[in-house]
Amino acid sequence: MSVDETGATKKLLPRIAEKRWNHVHEREIFDKWQKEQIYRFKFSAGKRPFVIDTPPPYPSGTWHIGAVAQYSQIDMIARTARMLGHPVLFPIGFDRNGLPVELYTENLYKIKLRDTPREKFIELCRTALDDLENKMLEDVLNTLQPKDVVIIDTDHCKTPEEEEFEIYAALLRHGRSKEDAARIAKAMAWDDEQ
Repeated sequence: MSVDETGATKKLLPRIAEKRWNHVHEREIFDKWQKEQIYRFKFSAGKRPFVIDTPPPYPSGTWHIGAVAQYSQIDMIARTARMLGHPVLFPIGFDRNGLPVELYTENLYKIKLRDTPREKFIELCRTALDDLENKMLEDVLNTLQPKDVVIIDTDHCKTPEEEEFEIYAALLRHGRSKEDAARIAKAMAWDDEQ
């Protein structure tokens, strides 16, 4: 039972009357979602955004069943929120720090962290991660969405370098010195302790 704007109660009926699910309905719903660009984040002043901020997976070479299961569950939450009318921001991202990244870089380049100058090792990590993230994102997009279909809004995916620049520019606009803005932006974008 539901109450309409006049105060009268009405019985809620399912919009699809069939008892058994017909996969043809999936195509109809899918086409509607594509036409309306349901997966695009659209900020609306009148609606509170539904933001999904998840711990991103470590890029370690390939997707594994744990990451796929996690993203499938989160995707169901995002889809439900969209169907309830919320503007949903669900950017996909990858963790760019920590031991898995160091081990991946060591294995990829056949080097040891202890035997490589710090700046050189960091640059190799960035290069390796850029390539790996592109491959993993391509895998996700090819797996989760058919050709010519957008279900993941990649407009809000940023590298730490892009994030660092945006933070830096915002801090400058708010009166911080270039030195302070650079230090703070680097620490925030790269999650460094500084």
